[in-house]
Amino acid sequence: MSDRLIYWSSTTSSTNDQALSSIGAPEGAVWLTDHQTAGRGRRTEAGPRAWLSAPGASILMSMRFCPRLAPEATPALTLAAAVGVAEALRAATGVAVGLKWPNDLLVGGRKLGGILTEGRLDGESMIVVVGVGINVNAEAGALPPSLAGQATSLQAEAGRPLDRLALVGQIAAALEASVAAVVDHGGLGGVRSRWEALSVMAGRRVRFQAPGAAGEAGEAMGLSEAGGLLVRRQSGAVVEVCAGEVVFEEA
Repeated sequence: MSDRLIYWSSTTSSTNDQALSSIGAPEGAVWLTDHQTAGRGRRTEAGPRAWLSAPGASILMSMRFCPRLAPEATPALTLAAAVGVAEALRAATGVAVGLKWPNDLLVGGRKLGGILTEGRLDGESMIVVVGVGINVNAEAGALPPSLAGQATSLQAEAGRPLDRLALVGQIAAALEASVAAVVDHGGLGGVRSRWEALSVMAGRRVRFQAPGAAGEAGEAMGLSEAGGLLVRRQSGAVVEVCAGEVVFEEA
């Protein structure tokens, strides 16, 4: 992967934690592992979800950025990262990877992976770490029984095993380009239309719940300029969902 700095460990608690705590690591550095003991997904009101992955069969990586963005624009990085990863995987494998707001990678309605973006202040600068977890060469029978019918892998979808290191290089390049697009436009404008082209949500009935509010149903539309999910309520009013849980309603 050209001259990119890569930190590798066979096992770690979390590549995001490594990337956030590393002092003096350069922008564009990548942390990789074969197994995470404390991997986590998106935070919910109950706390962060655990991220389950088959040891040695997944891509578990984090990439470090120092974007010059206004704080209110940083949520766009998660959406931009998802676009970059999905486009890279589509180009490399031919698998029709789609996006579910805000950070899930899906194939045929089953979860392939996800994005977790976290940040911290370093003096007056913001350090942002983009974590990527993808099921790559896990066979269908290797996935936890609790995820049967809910999760998939690139190998299962492409019908062949994939070169994980080659995919990491393509993903890293795509992440750099997507983050640069957000920085150049000062927000989501650089990738909004691309996200919507990859979305599996438009027109779908969803149930959403804002923090501290009761759940309700509506029809998913597109993204707001700020990166929230626009949902049409049963009354016809459109609401912007900026946080909380969004799930598809059963047909």
